[in-house]
Amino acid sequence: MAKANLIGTSCAPFTCNGVITANHFVKVHTTAGQVIKSDAIADLSIGVAQGTTAAPGTQLAVQMYGVAKAVLGTGGATVGQELMVIAGESGAVGPASGPTAVTVCVALEAGASGSTVAVLLKTPCGKRPANT
Repeated sequence: MAKANLIGTSCAPFTCNGVITANHFVKVHTTAGQVIKSDAIADLSIGVAQGTTAAPGTQLAVQMYGVAKAVLGTGGATVGQELMVIAGESGAVGPASGPTAVTVCVALEAGASGSTVAVLLKTPCGKRPANT
């Protein structure tokens, strides 16, 4: 598996509250110390899941800063494009648009839906709303 944390940034440990897939964005759960998959354009994502798919109750490393790998959802991405979590796509990202969208990263590589590309993280302080 290719390295996903591209500049060796330290990751923070969390407990999964639900199944979380590597290279997908996560947000804080209402239970302290737990994360769930980001699944809406207005979610305040805190970072990208590292490692492999994690089951509920297991530990998960979350990369919050730097350059990471992320899975693209609907719309894919072009280099330099601001990306947001795509609603209903389990933490995948795509082109940022809409008045409530939160930009979580910038694409450093182009790719189609379903591909994994390098991104510059803008979490946990994403720009709200995107494109304003």
